[in-house]
Amino acid sequence: MGASFVGPYSKLQIKAPFTDYLPLPEGPVLDASKKYRIGLLFQGINHPWLISLDDTAA
Repeated sequence: MGASFVGPYSKLQIKAPFTDYLPLPEGPVLDASKKYRIGLLFQGINHPWLISLDDTAA
């Protein structure tokens, strides 16, 4: 369960355990005619937990 990848910012191996926790079927989600944006705001890129959070959002 989950995905493993190298973080684009930390360059560390990341194990994201909940990547398939809520799987969605292939195809549009909600209204296909709209564009949805999902944002993430973080502070303190020098802290290991926060840079890992940013790695998983990238």
